[in-house]
Amino acid sequence: MRLSLLITAALCTLGAQTPSPAQWSHDPILNNPLCTAAGDQSYPCMVSDGEGGAVVAWTDGRGIDNDIYAQHIGATGATLWTANGLPICLARNDQTAPAIVSDGAGGAIITWTDSRSGNNDIYGQRVSGGGSILWQPGGIPICTAPNDQVASTMVGDGTGGAIVTWRDLRNGTSYDIYAQRISSSGATRWTANGVPVCTAPNRQTDPAIAGDGAAGAIITWLDNRSGKADVYAQRVSGAGEPGWNRNGILISESGSDERNPAIIGDGTGGGIITWRDARNGMNYDIYAERVNGSGSIQWAGNGIPVCTAAGDQESPQIIHDGLRGGIIVWTDNRNENGDIFAQRLDISGNVQWVADGIPVCKAPGNQMYPAITLDGLGGAIIAWLDCRRGEGDIYAQRINGLGSPEWAADGVAVCTSPGEQFNPAIVNATGRCAIIAWYDYRTATNSDIFSQRIDRVGYLGDASPHLAGVESAPGEGERTIRVMWNRSYVDTWPNQTVTSYAIWRGVKLSARERADSLAGGRRAGRETQHRSPARASFAKQSDQWLSWVSSLGTNGEDTIYWEYITSVKPHWLKGYSYTFPLRADADQPRSTQEYFMITALTPDPLVYWDSEIKAGPGAAIPPLPPSQLSGRFAFPSSRLLSQFAFPSFSGRSGKKGSSIPR
Repeated sequence: MRLSLLITAALCTLGAQTPSPAQWSHDPILNNPLCTAAGDQSYPCMVSDGEGGAVVAWTDGRGIDNDIYAQHIGATGATLWTANGLPICLARNDQTAPAIVSDGAGGAIITWTDSRSGNNDIYGQRVSGGGSILWQPGGIPICTAPNDQVASTMVGDGTGGAIVTWRDLRNGTSYDIYAQRISSSGATRWTANGVPVCTAPNRQTDPAIAGDGAAGAIITWLDNRSGKADVYAQRVSGAGEPGWNRNGILISESGSDERNPAIIGDGTGGGIITWRDARNGMNYDIYAERVNGSGSIQWAGNGIPVCTAAGDQESPQIIHDGLRGGIIVWTDNRNENGDIFAQRLDISGNVQWVADGIPVCKAPGNQMYPAITLDGLGGAIIAWLDCRRGEGDIYAQRINGLGSPEWAADGVAVCTSPGEQFNPAIVNATGRCAIIAWYDYRTATNSDIFSQRIDRVGYLGDASPHLAGVESAPGEGERTIRVMWNRSYVDTWPNQTVTSYAIWRGVKLSARERADSLAGGRRAGRETQHRSPARASFAKQSDQWLSWVSSLGTNGEDTIYWEYITSVKPHWLKGYSYTFPLRADADQPRSTQEYFMITALTPDPLVYWDSEIKAGPGAAIPPLPPSQLSGRFAFPSSRLLSQFAFPSFSGRSGKKGSSIPR
């Protein structure tokens, strides 16, 4: 079996792929399988691919030992690599506990705990978005020091590489914290086997890491140098030098045990750290602290209370809120069973929602192990393990920046398949959507990896209509356009949600038009007032404006200016089309490219879905003679309701509710 797996790995390295044509499931009982191979697949980790999809890695038991596999799931739900996953490492003995970050180019860097040498070491591999193994087969050694190195975690370094940290037993008596930086080519950039982050007496465990915005990182961990677990942190520069005190600075020493530290960067070179803390008695609460880039504590000593409600609060996770603050989510036992609660902190440490947090889910049974990602609007999308039906399912909820739930009370069912589901991981999938992955016992014989997309309004899969084509209509040359689209999946009986489809047409400004717009109309005014003597001066100024606009890169360049055309009523049909005349002027040719988009509308003005954007069939259209213009472009004024400007983000609609292009 090992030989056959090695052959599979070689084929994958050479680019052999068998992509699946599957689309995102709309059914919480079905979902999208990523791996259903023999043996157990477990503990998925994932990262966005930047294009609406994700790269997922997991521990895989299909062989005689545990190995590391990965899969790329695209924006449409299709698996893009080898069926049942691409082998990342098939070395002898066990490979477990993968961690993952984006490589900034659509692929990922994956690290894991590796026992090929007889004790545990840290290895890593980079895989491209196309499924090519980019570093040496079997992975590069990150740390092979004596004794065990385990529990790696990492953050991108901003240059296509990563900074990895782990707990390290090389001293033979207790765990310390070490770190290493890896370049995008797989070269280790610091001291062989890593630099010491903390080698204080007694054990240090549970490292967590965040970028410092300057190619370095801030690492936090649990530290037993005082005889109990406290929270410490250290900043490591891009060159591997410690930025603060040797062996780190104290974040919290509350007189009792702390657990589960998590961290984000604060956007100013420092970090916000959260943990659970038993300082108030027998129960654990949630605390947080901010440290700046110089290592100075910014909030109250030993942290500020995030939640001190009755019962245990556990497993805190934190993400950015987009305003240099953070959103923290945790498992909460104040109601005698596990619920999910959350709180938002600003950069000054002020709680932004109600005291002790807002309930994300208070359904019967236990809810636990929350995972969180941003929603793109200052809020968050949260997934968790949910036992309201007596067995573990996956549910999710979106919380807006004000702390209000956006979806159904107590969350939306993501997976309710028979059998247990565990360990949800979540990433933002652009367009305010999320992709969730977990390991799943629906077959009752072994665990598999499944995934599901959920959109900004809590619908599973992709409810958007999809443009099938934009073409010149037969018999009309290039003067009439036909748009064709496939229906939204909620344009079906008996659960009709879509009430109409809106057709939009848009154009982008040319570089000169953008320059004129930024100039505030000065060009036209100067041409009118100084037609002769100032023409050369104006031309020079105009060229300077054009050069400045080009240097901006964005600022209008990707903006599509949308015009409403008409609406079409749904009729539970699989496909629709509409034909209408091109826009054209009588006195000059049309020189700009036109773009088209379809929106599926519902009775709720906040619930709608945009299709992908497609360009029309050409740009330069000669004008019609005036004698042929009469009656050809007689749109009723009701069809030209309004014009809006939305950024397209490289082909995506920037409108609220935008979908992922196919």
